[in-house]
Amino acid sequence: MRYICWGAARQVTGSMHLLEFNSGLKVLIDCGLDYEKKHDGDPNIRFPFEPTSIDAVVLTHAHIDHSGNIPNLVKQGFRGEVFCTEPTAYLLDKLWADSVNIQNMERKKRKGMSKIYGFKDVSDAMSQLLTLEFEQEFILEEGIKLTFYPAGHILGAASVCFEVNEDQKTKKIGFSGDLGNYGAKLIVDPTAMSDLDVLICESTYGNREHKVQRTPAEDLVQHIQNTCVKQEGKLIIPAFSVGRTQAILFTLNQLFRSGQIPPIRVFADSPLAFASTNIHNRFQAYLNQEAQHELSQGNALFDFKELNLIEDQEDLDDMEFHRGSSIVVS
Repeated sequence: MRYICWGAARQVTGSMHLLEFNSGLKVLIDCGLDYEKKHDGDPNIRFPFEPTSIDAVVLTHAHIDHSGNIPNLVKQGFRGEVFCTEPTAYLLDKLWADSVNIQNMERKKRKGMSKIYGFKDVSDAMSQLLTLEFEQEFILEEGIKLTFYPAGHILGAASVCFEVNEDQKTKKIGFSGDLGNYGAKLIVDPTAMSDLDVLICESTYGNREHKVQRTPAEDLVQHIQNTCVKQEGKLIIPAFSVGRTQAILFTLNQLFRSGQIPPIRVFADSPLAFASTNIHNRFQAYLNQEAQHELSQGNALFDFKELNLIEDQEDLDDMEFHRGSSIVVS
């Protein structure tokens, strides 16, 4: 077999890996949008291979830097299946549509900018999704098995193991995807893939040592105390709509309920985050034991009396003209 890295080497975004097996089968692992644009023009428009030559796509998770160019691959002739977990499929429906909206806004700002794909391409790509459970073996073809393992990171994120029998030898090749931390809010811990012959691993923080003196919850409490309790300030928390926003709202819910922070208005300003939150509620079986325990006690994960969702202009005005202490997650 042959492995080619077509994206996310020496940079973070645009993840795209190609496995070519001796049988001729070509499998793309992830197909993300490149946001770093170090090349001339938009590197996302054209692929470094013929899209019609790809037999299948295996997707680790829904974030756009891993999934965002799949509709373009479909637009350019890819007709195979896209393998992912079920939560990932539900998130893709929202994230890909959001990507089209962002492209449309960018085209209005930058005249002559090419559109990568549209809503029809998103719909076509959604029809090619095939979902698998964690640790469910799937035979891509004779001699090639595919298995997903929990990667942590976000809801439904997977590491990928290929078990390949070629030339009367069996080898196991693993792709980590983006890995989450152990003990993260909401999301299950990553599961190690055993007995691998080759591991292709993400290394975004591979050369950094994280010296943690406080837990994230303790750190959040400290910021709230300094900004919203000792003074009437606004604590602004920028957060990814999928994953980070839900973890922050879940933590705030716990802090309010336990009395570790006083009642303070919380404004959540992200329509995509609302949609993602609903998907988290739908796939509770994919959440960790801490979240499962909260649900077993009859507690909502994200809904608390201090929370204000920004859904229309009136809500936006309420947030902007509020003069007391507040927390804004956006």
